[in-house]
Amino acid sequence: MPEKPRNERRKHPRSDVSIEVNYHILGLIDNLSYAQTKNSSLAGFLLRTETEFKRGVCLVLEIPWPSRLTPIRLLGRVVESCLSNNPITFDTRIEFLAMNDDTRRVVENLIEHYLEQSRGR
Repeated sequence: MPEKPRNERRKHPRSDVSIEVNYHILGLIDNLSYAQTKNSSLAGFLLRTETEFKRGVCLVLEIPWPSRLTPIRLLGRVVESCLSNNPITFDTRIEFLAMNDDTRRVVENLIEHYLEQSRGR
């Protein structure tokens, strides 16, 4: 993981990696959507979405992983959703909920994997 800059107040540093994510609103099955992360950390994702979400909405995030039969599933809550620099998309900040140590390790490995891919290794 990259080092935290001195003026960074976040507990977990963010990595500029693009990860494909399928998501839907918790409790609604027929609203599956696709997004890409703009950055990622052990605490949450910044997603580029086509929908603006209200603060507090819970999303189920599914991330395909080649070595697993089922995608990695995470539960997140919208912290903020605002118009991005592209007038038809939104920057949606998600904080992860209910992560145990095993899930945290999986997310850490996931971020490392995508970081290595982006470096061309």
